[in-house]
Amino acid sequence: MVSILVGILTAPILFFLPGYFWSLSLPWVRGFTVRLAVSLVTSVALGVLLSYGAALFDIPVGAALFAGLLLTSAGFGWTVRRRLFEAVSEWREVPRSEKMMAAGLVFLCVVAGIFVSLPHFGYPWPVHGDEWWSVGEVQNLLEGRSLDTHPYFLDPLTNYKPGLTAYLSGIFSLWRVDPVSAWAHLPGANLFFIALISSLLLFSITRDKLVALAVPVFLAAVRSNAYMLGWWFFVPSTFAFLFIIPLVVTVPSWASNRRGVVWVLAIFGALAAVYLPFALFLALAFVPLFFFSLHGNARMIFSIAALMLFAALVFTGAELSPYREYWRLSSLSAAEGWFAAFTTSFFVPIDATVHFAQSPGAVSVTGFGLLVFALVGVWKTWRSDWVRGLRWVLLAAAMNVTLVIFGGVSFLLFHQRAFHLFAAMAALWAVLGLAVLAREWYGWVTEKWGMRWRRTLVLVFAILTLSFVFFGYFRLPAGTSLYFLVNENDLVALRWLRGEPTLRGLKVVADPDVGTIVTPLTRLVSKVTLRTGQNTSSVINPASGRISFIESTCEEKREYLTRMDADIAYTRTSQSCPFLEEIFNTEGVFIYRINK
Repeated sequence: MVSILVGILTAPILFFLPGYFWSLSLPWVRGFTVRLAVSLVTSVALGVLLSYGAALFDIPVGAALFAGLLLTSAGFGWTVRRRLFEAVSEWREVPRSEKMMAAGLVFLCVVAGIFVSLPHFGYPWPVHGDEWWSVGEVQNLLEGRSLDTHPYFLDPLTNYKPGLTAYLSGIFSLWRVDPVSAWAHLPGANLFFIALISSLLLFSITRDKLVALAVPVFLAAVRSNAYMLGWWFFVPSTFAFLFIIPLVVTVPSWASNRRGVVWVLAIFGALAAVYLPFALFLALAFVPLFFFSLHGNARMIFSIAALMLFAALVFTGAELSPYREYWRLSSLSAAEGWFAAFTTSFFVPIDATVHFAQSPGAVSVTGFGLLVFALVGVWKTWRSDWVRGLRWVLLAAAMNVTLVIFGGVSFLLFHQRAFHLFAAMAALWAVLGLAVLAREWYGWVTEKWGMRWRRTLVLVFAILTLSFVFFGYFRLPAGTSLYFLVNENDLVALRWLRGEPTLRGLKVVADPDVGTIVTPLTRLVSKVTLRTGQNTSSVINPASGRISFIESTCEEKREYLTRMDADIAYTRTSQSCPFLEEIFNTEGVFIYRINK
């Protein structure tokens, strides 16, 4: 009850007021719908940046998040104090029909959020391995550890997605919420915010109610399955769309004035903190947009600056890129010299891991119905000025998807993220295509059949459309399963680990298929190295390459455990090495203290 009360009291500060006060200073934000959308996305972006800064300087994230947003709200509010009640007057000017549409829109966004949360109804845990890694990162930060203490692979990689970790840590700390129990609700909440913000922005531009109402439906219809991380899961790349879509659809507005540029830098900064590859990819997609809007000397100066920035990106990427590790795990090999450095820094091989060896086609990810509507939307609205951002990002995403299918690599993104970006852009274009087709068809029906059959035919059209765009949900690949990682035996063992006071602060090494849930469920540091489901029960040994932990000798086990700096070994099989002291066992689970 206390957490619910705290959540209700702090929600306006966390999700609305800072962005609302900032929106009052942006001359291109006019009207209730666009102001509400900008207020929401800006408040979340500021929260991400403040949380990330607090985590970097070891400041309690929850207190820093709330205090920072409160001070930011007060500062922005003072500068625009003469316009504090702008939203009230704008709401009064909204016609009654639009208010009803807004209510229906909120309802549809809630339904869309529930729809993508269906896998959680029978399983109250995070359902994907990557989700568990994110939960572990949040838990580590809540326990006072640094942002980069939850290893994803054997060799530590550059942490390029800490913004989500810091932001969620701040909210969970402030609301006194357990990350594990809350995570199952986050996919639905995430899609709710994305759909609501996208709908409000598109309606403010097109003034088409059908467009606004179709956005949550079509975003929910983007096909997801266990092999293509989609809306069913909550990971940094899915949260990032909260910033990507507003950036893309508002390009003509923020690119035309200085205040808009400052605003977009804040949104871009939050996007980079949440998922850096998307930020880099989006920045490169916007380069031609700015290039073609300049003339004469300005174009030349911009071109030189872009080339210098690209050279710096190549140099930095060659030194710091996290993608080089995936080439080491892949059967692919890069060319020699500078091309090798460039390739391993910016291109991700599809067969970098066993799990993602097979790349699905664009239709299996996006859905045939959405692609058809998207083609209509592209054909009918391609030359509209406001779709400039949509044009370039759609082209960039389509080029990356083409590279995945025919080249076997993905640029700047894991290949499944490239499909996600393409699918989200296609869904937005599909909304526009639906609006065009519906308008033309509605006029034809009225002229041909009159008013008598109009409602019946409209209902039939709506049913056929929904069946068309959701068809992919009923044709998931046979054998596709979600990662149900928590079983009763592991749960008993992990609860024992969490409740044993003599083991607090120790580091646990575990089989890959259980190591992802060690930190979230025990609050101990997990030293697992390989991701769930990929080469389960194998490790990378520095001397002999990849070996089976079960089949390895005691000396090989000792070398591996020493390298991992582990204190506890958690296994699914009994071990007999002299340096392993059994401290717990249950059916199918054995826990050992490592005598160093």
